[in-house]
Amino acid sequence: TPLHPGSRLIFMLKFIRISSFLICLLSGPLAFLWILSRGISMFYWFALAVPFLWIVLMTLWFLCLGRPRFLIRLKWSGIVVGVLAIAIFAATKLLKYDGSTSGTSLPKLVWAWSDTDVEISHAHGKAEIISKNISREELNESAGESLRFLGPDSDGVWEGAEFSSDWANNPPVEIWRRPMGYGWSSFSVTGGKAITLEEIGETEQISCFDLFTGERLWEFTYPGLASLDESDTAEGGEGEEGGGEKPGGRMDGKGPRSTPTIHEGKVYAYGSVGILICCDLETGKLIWKKNVIKELKGKVPKWGKSCAPLVMPEHNAVIVSAGDGKGTTLASFQLDSGDPLWSTEGSGSSYSSPVAMTIHDTEQIVSINSKEVVGVQPDDGRVIWKHEWPGNYPKVAQPVRVGADRLLLTASYGVPSLLIEINRDGDQWTTKELWTTNRMKTKFSSTVVLGDHAYGLDEGRLASINLETGEKAWKIRGYGFGQLILVGDHLLIQAEQGDLVFGKVEPDGFEETATLEALDSMTWNVPTLAGRLLLLRNDREAVCYLLPEKDHDPST
Repeated sequence: TPLHPGSRLIFMLKFIRISSFLICLLSGPLAFLWILSRGISMFYWFALAVPFLWIVLMTLWFLCLGRPRFLIRLKWSGIVVGVLAIAIFAATKLLKYDGSTSGTSLPKLVWAWSDTDVEISHAHGKAEIISKNISREELNESAGESLRFLGPDSDGVWEGAEFSSDWANNPPVEIWRRPMGYGWSSFSVTGGKAITLEEIGETEQISCFDLFTGERLWEFTYPGLASLDESDTAEGGEGEEGGGEKPGGRMDGKGPRSTPTIHEGKVYAYGSVGILICCDLETGKLIWKKNVIKELKGKVPKWGKSCAPLVMPEHNAVIVSAGDGKGTTLASFQLDSGDPLWSTEGSGSSYSSPVAMTIHDTEQIVSINSKEVVGVQPDDGRVIWKHEWPGNYPKVAQPVRVGADRLLLTASYGVPSLLIEINRDGDQWTTKELWTTNRMKTKFSSTVVLGDHAYGLDEGRLASINLETGEKAWKIRGYGFGQLILVGDHLLIQAEQGDLVFGKVEPDGFEETATLEALDSMTWNVPTLAGRLLLLRNDREAVCYLLPEKDHDPST
């Protein structure tokens, strides 16, 4: 029987009210499911925004289609909007922004009257000797070297462990712990000395510590982020509008980001504003200093320089990435004097560090730039091959060698990760893109390769991808936006919230065998392994562990 016109209208109104309510109600969960299925970066920003937008959407639905009379709906909608407005106003007066809660970049809010700066007296505090029954001689016999960022080949891989993997029965022994200044630098180690960078007060400094006691031996200060004015920084910044915003003290935190390189009794360090320093390892006395970015008329990147110096002694050269924006991308200087050797033009630097590799029997410098990855001749800076890798957001991870002629390039912020093949025919070099994926989004850590799989922190969760296809092999619970290195077939994971995790990794999964509560605040620094000594730090403290002897390993 046909419905009466009035009945049809009532039916339509009910249908619109119920269907629109269900759409509004389900919009949040459906948005989350879609984001998860696509592997979208910056998921946590969506997680923060969706509830707020959902409340606004439901309030609009109630105002327009709710059952009570319009004046009642208007009253209650006004109350909701008023409460939100009061909450936002109160938050702006009672809270202040204190950087990021984590690598998600979600804001960390503290009381407006809180003093969050690290005091100079804190950073210069004395080291605490934890284990007093281990002699210096024993520690010296257990120590090794770590002369550069990410280990012997700058790829985060140690082929064989000098320590036992049986941490359950023989856990690491904490040797010393000490306060530190700001910074995301790691340690370099040699000759009983541990070198890192930190910010204390208004300056950055190269700091040298006794490897066995944590005692501060010497320091060399130089201008850091606090010395910049807005005209020194890159216009805009990766993926963002505006410009001239001063690096440091925001989501990226304060202090230097790079790790020093040690070579033949000298320390080469690159500060966050582009100052390259060479000083004596024993005394900290300055040998030479170059303000690379200023001399090359460049701009400091939005998040500060994070490039570890690449030392190539056979070319008497130390190479660093230069400024942001188009212009000089790489620059080379003489090891002994700092005199310029060459510079290379490009799309601007990234936050990655140049790496020396030999591909097709040709020694070269592989550099990830702002919008491409290149191979550069170390003697004259000539680009011999280039692969376009566009994207307006930061590229931080190191290029990782896969086999003889392939490179794994990983990123985040919506920039796809990819595997490229480098080919050579006489003097002609070409590249070929084998696959792309969004299943390995390394925001500011790097992957490691074992066999035919790569392992890394995919938006804070430990994951593996198949190197033949780029497809996800597995992904497990998160360790946050921390760092990791590979020792044999075991991963050492520096979890973002401070824990150290150790376990065996395989193509079909990860077996966590030990966890240490090493640090207790946000940690983005890469672990440093020097023989059986392991050094960890963040922008508050540092700790040194003695790892168990290999003889304790039941498998040996």
